[in-house]
Amino acid sequence: MNLRQLEYFIAISETMNFTKAANNLFISQTALTKQIKSLEKELDTLLFNRDSKQISLTDSGKYFLIEAKKIINQVNLSKNNFISYQQGITGNLKIGFLKNLDPNLLVKIISKLNKKYPLLTIELNSYSNHELYQQLESATIDLALTMSNHDPRYQQILINKYPLVVLVNKKSELAKKDKLHQSELNNILFDVRKIDNQNKFPEFEGNLLKIACNQGCAILHAFVKDNCYNQYIKAIPLEPVIEEGIYLVYDKNNHNPAINNFVSLIKNKLLNV
Repeated sequence: MNLRQLEYFIAISETMNFTKAANNLFISQTALTKQIKSLEKELDTLLFNRDSKQISLTDSGKYFLIEAKKIINQVNLSKNNFISYQQGITGNLKIGFLKNLDPNLLVKIISKLNKKYPLLTIELNSYSNHELYQQLESATIDLALTMSNHDPRYQQILINKYPLVVLVNKKSELAKKDKLHQSELNNILFDVRKIDNQNKFPEFEGNLLKIACNQGCAILHAFVKDNCYNQYIKAIPLEPVIEEGIYLVYDKNNHNPAINNFVSLIKNKLLNV
């Protein structure tokens, strides 16, 4: 039994005429009859009552017609689903994003993606910058929204640039300033983005707590200034202005079809971020 035989059987059932069915299928009546007889032999039953004037479905034929249509419909559905998957319309897309990433940026990106590809399942998880590249390397995530590490193994597309600010405790001497030049920071600055001895990024919330407790300061993207420690922390612009980008990063050897759709959204500037 094969799909062609099922399609032939359904075609005859719709016309109740071998000649008409053969014409509709663009095959000879002899070839059509041969296929149906082969199907009946395999099923060990007659599917059609045949007489000199007309044909009709047997009881077995009526039952088998229901099953044959189910099979053909399921095959067509599976084909369409697979095509949708290949086009990145369905399936799963695992996105990792930088802890404390600009929430407005994240909402815009995911909202646009959901609107354009509503059948796509999107998984979201936050990590440190270092962890994001580990997740990409292990293929735990498909895409990362993070800072660039200039690793040639990954494709990197700039999404947006943000000015850097200095986060200081409001009671510190630095908090009296409206702007800060890098030369003024000297040795009192600790930067939460620097890698420690274990090659891991320091815990972000812990560093904010340190600043809130007046134990130092940090340079971060301007969007970080809105946090739970606002009553203790002041964000001071750097002079001259320094900007750092947030990138869409992905492994060029990852063949998840949905990646191409996300990349197209970015490249075509449909996100308007």
